[in-house]
Amino acid sequence: LPGNELAAAVVFAKLAGAAIAGKLGTASYGNVPSYATSNASDEIEGLFGQKGSHKLGLVRKNLRQAFNSQAHTAASDEQHVGLVHSLREQFGQIALHDKNRRFNTELLEALELDRLLDVADAVAKASVAAL
Repeated sequence: LPGNELAAAVVFAKLAGAAIAGKLGTASYGNVPSYATSNASDEIEGLFGQKGSHKLGLVRKNLRQAFNSQAHTAASDEQHVGLVHSLREQFGQIALHDKNRRFNTELLEALELDRLLDVADAVAKASVAAL
């Protein structure tokens, strides 16, 4: 950002962050069912415990490449179903290198990719069923 814009952005962000933190401290979030926190905790511990050789970024890259192709035929749609299944198996064999419990972007990427694989599976199967 040019000139004073950077300073203004920093000051605004600091003020906005302080205001948000103040409101979060007094907010009521209701009761979260214990099974929800338990399931989330189990999922995270499972990801941390995985020992494998597949790379998270490579699984994501292969998923992106598969669904960015322009040609959609019955054969390619069925191949997508098989590919998503294969990528799901690879995801089960990734290893997270960052074991930190705070600000762990690798963990966030793994959780996101897990959900993307669910969506990709649904899209691929729906595309085959629509033909």
